Amino acid sequence: MMIKKAFLTLILFAGFLSVSFSQECDTLIESKDTSDVHFYRHNVDSLALGRLHSYRMHISGVQNYDQIFRVTPFFASLGNPGLLYKDLLFNPIHPNGFNFGIRSFDAYLFTKENTEYYQLKDPFSELIYILGPKKEQMLGAKFHTRISPRISLGADFRYIFAPGRYQRQKSDNKSLAISGQYFTKSRRYGVIASYLFNKVYVYENGGLAADSLFENNTGSDRNVIPVGLYSAENQIREISFVANQFFNIQKQHKKLNDSTYVRRNIHAGRITHTFSYAKQTQEYMDSDPAAGFYDNIYKDSVLTLDSVYHFQIVNKLMWSNLGYLDSTERKPFYIYGAVRHEYHELGGYDERKYFNQIIPSAGIYWLIRQTYMISGMAEFVTGDYNGGDFRAKARFAYIPGKIEKKYGRIELGFDLANQKPGWFYQHYSANNFFWDNDFKRMGMSVFSLYYKRQRLKAGIEYQQLSHYVALNPEAIPHQADGGINVFKAVVYKDFRFSIIGIDTKVAYQTASNKDFIALPQILADLAAFVTVPLFKGATIIQPGFRVYYNTSYYADAYMPALRSFYVQSDKEIGNFIYADVFFNFRIKRARMFFKYSHINALWGPYNYYMVPSYPMMDAGFRFGLSWKFFD
Repeated sequence: MMIKKAFLTLILFAGFLSVSFSQECDTLIESKDTSDVHFYRHNVDSLALGRLHSYRMHISGVQNYDQIFRVTPFFASLGNPGLLYKDLLFNPIHPNGFNFGIRSFDAYLFTKENTEYYQLKDPFSELIYILGPKKEQMLGAKFHTRISPRISLGADFRYIFAPGRYQRQKSDNKSLAISGQYFTKSRRYGVIASYLFNKVYVYENGGLAADSLFENNTGSDRNVIPVGLYSAENQIREISFVANQFFNIQKQHKKLNDSTYVRRNIHAGRITHTFSYAKQTQEYMDSDPAAGFYDNIYKDSVLTLDSVYHFQIVNKLMWSNLGYLDSTERKPFYIYGAVRHEYHELGGYDERKYFNQIIPSAGIYWLIRQTYMISGMAEFVTGDYNGGDFRAKARFAYIPGKIEKKYGRIELGFDLANQKPGWFYQHYSANNFFWDNDFKRMGMSVFSLYYKRQRLKAGIEYQQLSHYVALNPEAIPHQADGGINVFKAVVYKDFRFSIIGIDTKVAYQTASNKDFIALPQILADLAAFVTVPLFKGATIIQPGFRVYYNTSYYADAYMPALRSFYVQSDKEIGNFIYADVFFNFRIKRARMFFKYSHINALWGPYNYYMVPSYPMMDAGFRFGLSWKFFD
């Protein structure tokens, strides 16, 4: 107990010290790769506004291979890579429009929002391979190239195969993204498009039948511990296509010759059209539904085959005042107006439902004298099911000294939403669960204040919720009668002292109604390492360790038939340190790591859960390789 308190005190001190730590002290020796490549996401306006991301060769954090780290630094999982997860940082607002409601697997999927489009001069490819205990394997491959000055093509592939230590714990996930880009010589017209395929296939064991067998460490073979389900599995399959094209209304203004252009002070803007198609199917199967795990069987006591599909077509037309050579620096005032039509078809477990929605939206971005930034957006839903929903957000930022990279920014934010719960929470009909609700819209407002600069993010959020919906201890949706308040504070700081690096992430959260929202009060993650160049920088080594901790709380339990988490008050978990030791190194363009995960599991105690009755992984050795090519 004293060790845990000392660790928590240390990491909190390091995190809050970062707010006042003004000297960057960043002399970390990591050879910069002159072949760094850049990419943008989502739409061509991101490219026009200079919202590019760097795909660099840094080795810091390369050992954090789990795809969930792409979306959140704090999460609860079921103890094996590729299984469903829960974000432990509470974020109540979801995008406007029709929402089915089950999102426990999103980190594993390629979507139109996270697909990467690369800006290249030379071909770029990368191979990723991870090997862990019990035949755990992960494979990743990227290939992007320009086949002509105006056309680029790319493909990204991910594969996770992890049988797990316990019975019925296997994951087998595959994802593929194929993308293309075309721009005319003058850049008056351009189009990007992608085809996306995702398949998540996981066994479901319902958790341990008796937690005491694990907690007492009865035997070293985890595969003999009884579990709740022996013939259940979940599958998610999704195929989608998206195309985003733009057309600048005016021709590009030429200067003295055909190769040099100048910006117009006033431009008629551009028209952007986005078309997307997607079909997702979710299936839960159990060949022995009468085994006693579920309280109710409504349809078939011999075979459970719950299937639901969601088909959607979206068309969005937008005007903005973007021109040819614009960026956030060259375009201090940016506005847009848009309207989109959404068609949704839902079926499988019930009669088919059809929804049509028209959603107008508008937004603004204004950078004043390189010092003040004002931005905002609003959108409103008209049409079937959740017609009347709206969402708006506003940001005001102050950039000290007009140099954001040096002094950072102070950002004040306000988000407001009034949204119907996802369809899943209103209507569901399956073999083990059935409900038909008429919940009110959920009201959500979020006030935030953040300070952001290189290697530092610190801030607070105050969230006010009304009529919030969650799954109760019987895994049935229920709605709060009154309001719920959530407070959140985070500090993320990466320290660099010569060759020593310390990366800290600390979060504090509290909710006023734990019957609907269960949160660990404190989450902390610390990684410490030294980075040493060898052979004139041709090789870099980085030994280090990482520790994670969260306070104890009544964590949400997991219901396999619903692919969802629900509140419970029977088992309190947490107050346990997870420690890894790692050795990262880089040889030219190859990054590798050796990692001994959860090393302190070797000596117990055996109470390391993130989800009740789903133990986290035992101590184990892992190896990873990431190799980039530029030809």
